[in-house]
Amino acid sequence: MIIQLHNSQTWPGEINEFINQHMSLIRNYVESSKETEECFNPDNPDLESIYSEFQVFSRELRRLLNLHRLEMVHCTKLLPHEIEDIKHNGLRILTTDLVRERINAAFEHKYLSAPERDFLLEDYQRKLSVRDFITRQNQLWFVTPKHLGSESCFVKRSFTSWGGESVYNEHDHMKTPIANKLKAIGIPCIVKANVLIADLHRGSIENAMIYASKIVVDLGSFPEFDNTCGDIEGFVINDISAKFVDEIIDLNNPKFSKLYNQELLAELVSDLSIKQ
Repeated sequence: MIIQLHNSQTWPGEINEFINQHMSLIRNYVESSKETEECFNPDNPDLESIYSEFQVFSRELRRLLNLHRLEMVHCTKLLPHEIEDIKHNGLRILTTDLVRERINAAFEHKYLSAPERDFLLEDYQRKLSVRDFITRQNQLWFVTPKHLGSESCFVKRSFTSWGGESVYNEHDHMKTPIANKLKAIGIPCIVKANVLIADLHRGSIENAMIYASKIVVDLGSFPEFDNTCGDIEGFVINDISAKFVDEIIDLNNPKFSKLYNQELLAELVSDLSIKQ
């Protein structure tokens, strides 16, 4: 079953039932933590008395969630042949092979010159020696669709320059010829995919807590939590098959402007010098 995080009507019956059975615990936990203006902080002394019980609950909730898929989005900038490749072959995690293939293919399709291709390949090889950069390898990042509409949305860099962070990093804030080229090629795309929750990394218990909090929000108990909790970002370490890629929405698609924050969209269009 495909779960839309911010639409409780898409939640499987057994999960709704499990949450309803523990609603008193959830309400007590959220009510205690709202005073701190932080989401689910286990170090908050106000939560000490119920944290242990809530932790057990959230682990079981995660176990139930792991059986289902979550609607998420991958934000990137793609060339036409890359869009077709994703439609047929799905999304791939970040590997050295993928980066080199993308750069070489961009050259073969005449989006990069030979000197630009060579520079990007050499630059990528240099980056592989940087520890912080290495941590991004073998991952594929996603956010929930609702995150795109928030003022705190952090994906604009992914839309602005082509190649992914492994390529545009260190260049996207510069005005060099290669930085300008990376901004000039490709089109911003929102790739909707149905991600197996069991495959999502980055704080499994915390994610389960977020799910629980959204039920409270949907019921209208603590609407202020709608802005401080409920968005998930995370990564998978395996490729996403094409059958689980639901849609690729490019900047020219009216759906893009409906999903993406309007102020950030205006900034993006200005940065890219694109007239809509």
